Amino acid sequence: SSDLMAQCLKHRWVDEFSRPKPPKKLWQNERLIRRTVLFGKPPASRRGLSAANLLSSKSGSVNAGYCTYMGATSVDIDFEVRGKGNHQEYWVTHCVLALWGREENPKHVTVKACVRPGAPWVDVGSACLDDVAQTEARILVDKPVRYVRLSLRGNFGGSFGIAVRKVSFYGYEVRSVPIDIDLQSSKFLRGSKLHMHADDIQAK
Repeated sequence: SSDLMAQCLKHRWVDEFSRPKPPKKLWQNERLIRRTVLFGKPPASRRGLSAANLLSSKSGSVNAGYCTYMGATSVDIDFEVRGKGNHQEYWVTHCVLALWGREENPKHVTVKACVRPGAPWVDVGSACLDDVAQTEARILVDKPVRYVRLSLRGNFGGSFGIAVRKVSFYGYEVRSVPIDIDLQSSKFLRGSKLHMHADDIQAK
């Protein structure tokens, strides 16, 4: 019986079953982030062509999109790419603009991001349109972002300003991990130093 037990323990199935459980594979299939909302004060627009039309998610629905007010050729639109909860964040792979293919197409599109409301905006992606008949612009982001600013500059001579049909953000869910750095034992390069502030400094 002992020989039979030893032969059973040497079986390939027992070896595979006793191995450590493989780690769970992370989900990195990009998909449309549907909970994106406008952030802050929406920009001025022509009547019935507000920025809220850019985020219409109803399947099969067609709206007039967004158009700047009084033929303006420069506008900034702020968005919040958020999830179901406060701790749900997304790695945005790219942003897609659906355009009308008219003279009101923007010439330059820049995607900016900030870490919190009121923080400085930093460029994370851009695209330049060369064809007035172009109906889509794709901007590569490939970064974890929450607050996004879409800067549209210039057009192709259209009298109505800048017009965009729809804005979509694509990516996958991520989870941020806080990192504590010991500055006393850290190595500083390129002229950087550790500066200590006085305890009695108070913000105005």
